[in-house]
Amino acid sequence: MKVNHLLNKQINISLKVLLILLIVLTVKFIVKAYAENVNLKKIEPQLDYHNILKGHVQHSEKLDPLAKQFNIGQKFDKENLIRKVKVGENWFWIPKWRSGTFKRETQVDFTPKGQIRYMSEVESVWGYQLDSHGEVWQYVYYPSSGSVRTDDYEEVKLYQLIKPLEINVNLVQLYFRCINLDVSDKTKKIIKSTIQEDIETYTPVNPGKILCRSSSAYYRADGVYTNIVEGYSEENLIKPVTVIREFNGIDIVKSFHQFLMAKGWDYLIPH
Repeated sequence: MKVNHLLNKQINISLKVLLILLIVLTVKFIVKAYAENVNLKKIEPQLDYHNILKGHVQHSEKLDPLAKQFNIGQKFDKENLIRKVKVGENWFWIPKWRSGTFKRETQVDFTPKGQIRYMSEVESVWGYQLDSHGEVWQYVYYPSSGSVRTDDYEEVKLYQLIKPLEINVNLVQLYFRCINLDVSDKTKKIIKSTIQEDIETYTPVNPGKILCRSSSAYYRADGVYTNIVEGYSEENLIKPVTVIREFNGIDIVKSFHQFLMAKGWDYLIPH
């Protein structure tokens, strides 16, 4: 009886081992068949919007002198801009709080004599295209121009270079280099010409309001450095973001698609 009991116990153990092996082999067969016969959905790579760009730049010690047409006493002519860059080279992602049309009314500068607040009315558009995930992209166009109206003259900025330095969900930091011309309202002639480098850092204050901290380095027309001015301003949202299809004769949609394809981000092209 004892021998039969031991034999039955050994047989039961062997059967359990065989059952386990059979289960393992069955699972492997099913997995292999699934992999060979089922078309798996392609997993798209994901762009890390939370820390998409990070860099650093310092103000230049000296710059190249301005061309003669920008000297004091010359008649101002907007056609004196340098040649446009190629379409599709100047796109970068921006967080949604930075998108839309914003208006700035005043600027505060810090000087050795204290804070100076002055009128500085500017409207700016942020966000030209939305990708397939609904994220917002900015198109940088340069050379370009902008102007600020004062009491006796118009301050004209001819932007030669614009590039992002650092962008994440809480901050947008950009670098600008421009020719800064004061043009007389009466004579339309240049009464002052300088070169300017700006590093502007934008952060959200509350919905629809943005704080801009600026660091501006100024250079004489011959490119020699003169001084730096720190300051800040607030921008208020006056219009939500809208998709822009054309700008200054440039097909913005085509440019955006070309940019995404060149980066290998075809999956972000909106349909």
